[in-house]
Amino acid sequence: MKNLLSLLLTLLVLNINFLAQETKINELSVLGEGKYLSNEIISKKVKDINGNVCAGLVIQTDLTGLSFESNNGIVKIDSKPGEYLLFLSPNERVVKIRSAGFKPLQIILNDYGINLSSGKVWGLEVTGDKKLDLIPINILTSPPEAIISIDGELKGTGTTFQVSEGEHQVKIEKDGYLTIDQKIIVSSSNNLFDFNLEQLEPVKATIKSVPTDANIAIDGIDKGNTDKDLFLFPGSYSLLLRKSGYLDINESITVRENQNNIFSFNLSKNSVTLTLNVVPANSEVLINKENYTNKKNVELAPGRYLLEISKEGYNNITDYVELELRKPITKEINLTQKVGALQLTVQPLKANIKLIKDNIVFKDWVGSKILKGIPAGEYSLEISKDGFETKILEINLTEEKELIENIVLLKGNNSLTKTNNENSMIFVKGGWFEMGKADDGAEDEKPVHRVYVNSFYIDKYEVTVKEYREYCKKTGIPMPQEKTGGWNDNEPIVNVSYYDAAGYAVWIGERLPTEAEWEYAARGGNKSKGYIYSGSNNLDEIGWYSGNSGEKLHPVGMKKMNELGIYDMSGNVSEWCEDYYDPDYYKKSKGLTDPKGPEGGSVRVVRGGFYMNQERFCKLDYRFSMDPTFRVNATGFRCVKDK
Repeated sequence: MKNLLSLLLTLLVLNINFLAQETKINELSVLGEGKYLSNEIISKKVKDINGNVCAGLVIQTDLTGLSFESNNGIVKIDSKPGEYLLFLSPNERVVKIRSAGFKPLQIILNDYGINLSSGKVWGLEVTGDKKLDLIPINILTSPPEAIISIDGELKGTGTTFQVSEGEHQVKIEKDGYLTIDQKIIVSSSNNLFDFNLEQLEPVKATIKSVPTDANIAIDGIDKGNTDKDLFLFPGSYSLLLRKSGYLDINESITVRENQNNIFSFNLSKNSVTLTLNVVPANSEVLINKENYTNKKNVELAPGRYLLEISKEGYNNITDYVELELRKPITKEINLTQKVGALQLTVQPLKANIKLIKDNIVFKDWVGSKILKGIPAGEYSLEISKDGFETKILEINLTEEKELIENIVLLKGNNSLTKTNNENSMIFVKGGWFEMGKADDGAEDEKPVHRVYVNSFYIDKYEVTVKEYREYCKKTGIPMPQEKTGGWNDNEPIVNVSYYDAAGYAVWIGERLPTEAEWEYAARGGNKSKGYIYSGSNNLDEIGWYSGNSGEKLHPVGMKKMNELGIYDMSGNVSEWCEDYYDPDYYKKSKGLTDPKGPEGGSVRVVRGGFYMNQERFCKLDYRFSMDPTFRVNATGFRCVKDK
C-alpha cells in the first residue's frame, strides 16, 4: 500500500513539472536604444483621429506574428519580413507588443530615448529570450529638456537610456547654453550622470542682402526682413532668405562670441527677361491674365505663360512662351489690322466731312464718297456747310463690312447742335475701374475701391438750352429762371433742380447717370489713359474753369473731348447724378456691380466742376452734394440710357 502511494506521489510531481515546462512563458526584450531614422519621413496624408500627421515607429525583429497596441490607438501598420512600421499619434508614449508564447511587452518610449513627433520616424529592435548585456543609465540635465547624443547617435530629450558597460561619448545641447561634449564611464554601479549647462549671453548678428527686404528665417522661425540686426546665442543656425522674384538662399551660419557677426548675401534673380516688340505699340498685353501694356521688358519667373495681345480694330493674337532661367527671350508680335468701308452720301452736295478718330482728324473731304480699307473701330463723323446746321454722329466700322450713311443737313447756322438720338450719345463699354481717390483725397473720396459698371450710352454733350426749351414747349413746363446775360441755345441748361433734370430724362426715354457711371465715363471707360481730368492732365485743354472761362458759361463741345469722345465732364457746369449722397458710401461699395448709391437720403450727388471753380474741384474724383430742390446757375445735367 505504501509503495502504491509513493508511486502515485512520484507520478503527480512528474506531471506537475511536465505541465510547468509545457506552459513556460518566454519574454520579449528590447535590444539597445531607440534610433532616430533621419532619412525616413511619414507622408502628410497619414493623420490620426485628431487630424495630426502621424509619427512612425519601426520595430525590427527576428520574430514573426507580432501584434501591437497603444494608448491612443494605432492608425495603421505596414509590415515586411523582419520589420513592422507602426503609424502612431505624435503624442503617443506607450506601445505594447504581443506574440504567441511570449509575455506581452510594454514599452515606455521615453525610456528608450524615443520622442515621437509628426512626420518623424524612430526605430527599435525587439527580440525574445535573449540575455541583454546593456546597462540602464540616467542622464539628468539642468535645465531639463536638453538634446542628448550618445556615441554620435541622437537620443532626443529623454533621461533614461541603455548602453553597454564601458566608455561612451556624451553630447548635450540646448539653445542658449554652452554645449557639453565629454566621456562617461558606465558600469552597474556607475549609472547616474548629472550635468549643469552653462548659460550663454546672446550676441549681435547682422543679416544683409542685396537687394534688401528679403525675409529672414532662422531655424525655421521668421525674424523679419533684411537688412536687420538680431541677437542670437553663439552657435550654428540654419538661415533661409526668401524674396519674391529671387532664388532662395539656404545656408548654415555660425554665430561666435567676440566677433563681428555680419552675414551678407547677394540674391540671384529667379526671373527671365521677356522682351516684347509689339506692333502697334499701345496694344493691350496680358500675360497670364495680368496686364503688362506698354511694358517692353518684363521680368518673370521661369515657367510657361499665356500671352494675349489685343487692340481695338486689330485681330487678337494668343500665344504661349516657355521661359527658362538665364535664357532671355525676345518676341516679335505684329497684329493685323481689321479694315472696313464707308459709303457716305450727303446733302447739300458740297458739304465738308471730317472723319475723327481718338480726337484726331483721320481724313477729311468734300461731298459724297466711298472709303475702303479704313481701320475698323469707332469714329466721329462731322458734316458741316455754311448756312446749315453742323451734324456730328458716332459710327462703328467693322471688319469686311461696308457702312452706309445718308446725311441730310438742315438749314440754319453751322454751330454744333445736339439731337436726341443714338448719334448724339456715346456707347460706353462696361468694365471694372478704380473709383475714388487715394490717401491725399477728401474723406468722402476714400477709399479707392474697385467696382463694375455694365455697358450704357451717355450724352456726348450736356443737355443744351435748345433741347430743354423743346421739352418745355411740348410739355407745358415753364423754362427755368433765365440766367444773367440771357439764354444761348448751345450752352448747357442751368438753373434746373434734380427733379427738373430727372423729369426731362424720363420724357426723353432716358435717365440720369449713377455716380459710378458718371465717373467711369469721365475717366474714359475701358479706354482710360489715367488722366486727372476728363481727357487730359491739362484742364485748359478740356474744360472751362475759373482760370479760362471769364466767369461765364460756354457752348457745349468747344474744348477737347475725352478718350470716349465725351465733352465737358470737367468744368463748364457741374452735373446732377441719380444717387443719394452719403460721405461714407465708398466704404460700403467695394466690389459692387452697378452701385446705385445709398437707399435714401436728403441730398443728391453732383459731379464735375463748373466754370467758376478752381482746378482741384474739376478733378475726376471730386464729389459734392446739393438739396435736390436747389436751382443754381452752374449746375446742369446729361442723360444716359441702358444698352
